[in-house]
Amino acid sequence: MTGRAGPARKVDPEQVAQLAADGLGRNAISRRLGVSRRAVDEAARQAGITWDRSATAAATAARLADVRAELTDSFTEAADLATGRLIEELHQDQLDAGTLRALATVAGISADKLIVLGDRLTATDDHGDSLLDRLATGFSEWAEHVANADQTSTITDDPQEDA
Repeated sequence: MTGRAGPARKVDPEQVAQLAADGLGRNAISRRLGVSRRAVDEAARQAGITWDRSATAAATAARLADVRAELTDSFTEAADLATGRLIEELHQDQLDAGTLRALATVAGISADKLIVLGDRLTATDDHGDSLLDRLATGFSEWAEHVANADQTSTITDDPQEDA
């Protein structure tokens, strides 16, 4: 046994045309006749029938919109959490470069993904703007903190001054 279905059953094009006229689609005709969709397509082609795929296109577009909305929510949450944590870390006296780098990476990648998805956000949704504002604030605070820390360590750690 080869596992193959055997020879394709010949489907009557007139029967396919009648079922299509009754409102059945390709998949429903395939199930009703117990044949492959390919066999139904061949019979439909012989009968001059084309399938209306507008419902499938609409369903696919709706599902894609749902997926984009879910991704937007996920990336917004990830970016908000990472940005909030980054800002908290920047307020610490001792900065851990690895933690800052990791948080900045997560926040940055999430923000990039949100920008890509940005054209899918509604005009009343301000998550993207507030997130970018928070990122800008966080990076500004971090840069200021690093600059101050460099000046402090340069002033207090200069071996020439201790001599």
